[in-house]
Amino acid sequence: IDIARGVGVAIENLSIAGIVSGGGTTAMIDIVDSLDVQLEHLTIAAGATADPTSAAIGFSGLILSATVRDCVLVAEQAIVSISSENKYLLTANLRMVHNVLMCSQIGISLTGTSLHYGQLRIADNLALICAQAGIAVTGAALPAASVTIDGNILHVTGNGVIAGTDGLRIDNNEIVALAGKTVAHGIALVPGFDKGALDRVYVTGNRLRGQRGHGIAVRQRLGRAIFKSNSIENTVGGALVMDVGASADYLSIEGNQFANLGVGFNSEALPFFGVLLIAVKRADVVGNLFANVARQAVVSPLRVAIMAMASGELRVAGNRLLGIGPLASFNRRTIGIGVTPGFTDVAVDDNTVARVETDADKVSVANWQAILIVGSLQDEVGQNQTSMAAPGIVMLPLKSGNAYLSAGKIDLLNAARGSVMVRGNRLHGHTSLIPTAEILVVQCCLFDQNDIRVTDGSSDGMLAGRILGDHASVANNRFAGSVDKVIFELFVAKTKYSVLGNLRTAPILVNGTPDNALPPPWNALNVAI
Repeated sequence: IDIARGVGVAIENLSIAGIVSGGGTTAMIDIVDSLDVQLEHLTIAAGATADPTSAAIGFSGLILSATVRDCVLVAEQAIVSISSENKYLLTANLRMVHNVLMCSQIGISLTGTSLHYGQLRIADNLALICAQAGIAVTGAALPAASVTIDGNILHVTGNGVIAGTDGLRIDNNEIVALAGKTVAHGIALVPGFDKGALDRVYVTGNRLRGQRGHGIAVRQRLGRAIFKSNSIENTVGGALVMDVGASADYLSIEGNQFANLGVGFNSEALPFFGVLLIAVKRADVVGNLFANVARQAVVSPLRVAIMAMASGELRVAGNRLLGIGPLASFNRRTIGIGVTPGFTDVAVDDNTVARVETDADKVSVANWQAILIVGSLQDEVGQNQTSMAAPGIVMLPLKSGNAYLSAGKIDLLNAARGSVMVRGNRLHGHTSLIPTAEILVVQCCLFDQNDIRVTDGSSDGMLAGRILGDHASVANNRFAGSVDKVIFELFVAKTKYSVLGNLRTAPILVNGTPDNALPPPWNALNVAI
């Protein structure tokens, strides 16, 4: 059925079956340059000979006010934009709702030269199989457009949602990966027809399970974006991972539940990140749950639950990180919260971080720490932390600062050493060889009201923490360990420190001197427990 320049066209209660031939993508119902088109209660089954791709419904040209509702569509691709050098798609108020899509390739595909104005709504559909993607929207949204992908159930072998427009709302979708071998993501934010940053992006309330890639993969520059109240579990990859070349002006990651990340992941060549932020100017990571992260990755070179690289202002607050890293001994290092050079200000507040999920877990000795923040690579101590980089990213120390190199960009990072505030955290270091918390090569560090418990371990693993910076304050903390030599180390320039009000099981070492041997008044301001 071909509809060209139609006005007020309605097709209802019809069944269509056929086989397409020729080349390219051919639709059983092809709609071009039409106004007020209603397709309801249709059953369409489309097959194809060897060369073409079968589609149930195709749109091209100018489409003003169209609805596809309550249809059952079986084809290689169900609803598509048919675009080529001579074809485009411009829509205004296009709705695809309450459909069942059984497709070998893609359920809904609005890609290529597809432009959208007004409302584009893809809601309450069921997509099955879909080896490439359940829903793909990578055209462009014109000013004042809203692109909403809401309430869909996607049981697919490929990617769940691939999106690349401004004004995105990806809400309340259920995305479940079916058995297969393809490495695919739950939600992928990718470059669209407009190659600029994706702005005003909301990804909220989605439930993602079993992805063989990441839960959410960011492969494009973002303007402002919110990731809130999502549930991501049983993934091989991370929960929210930015690829090399991606960046963002502002990210809010709030109230998400990330459980059982890195299931079966154990690559000798690749590190694992639960959340990886790259080149983000400002970010808030608040109130999230990380449970059982990279538990099988014993040979991987690095495991980090939350990692921020080459980012500016960062706040990590109110998160619960439990079961971080393998229980058995592992290669190199595992970190709960990690921050690499380039930042101006970092605040790490009111987080709970532990290697074990429960105190009954039996662990082996390894290099595990709850927090590692490195302010510069110029110092020898900072240069020893270059292994924190992600694949495809190189950070180099320069006389004028630190350089960030990737396939997509070369940036000179903030030359000044940033300031760090670590406050009100509950950290449990267990059977480690390195300090539970380390803040290295920073300008300033305020370290207060933290409760750090150290269980077993050896060497530096008996330390609750270590700070290396120009000036610092360590106040009102509780440091509980099992040895009576040193529980915390602080190295600053001369006398630029304050150490007071701490409850500790062993002395705090300040520039090599125990706190009880410091000059008055500092020698009497901490309490042994």
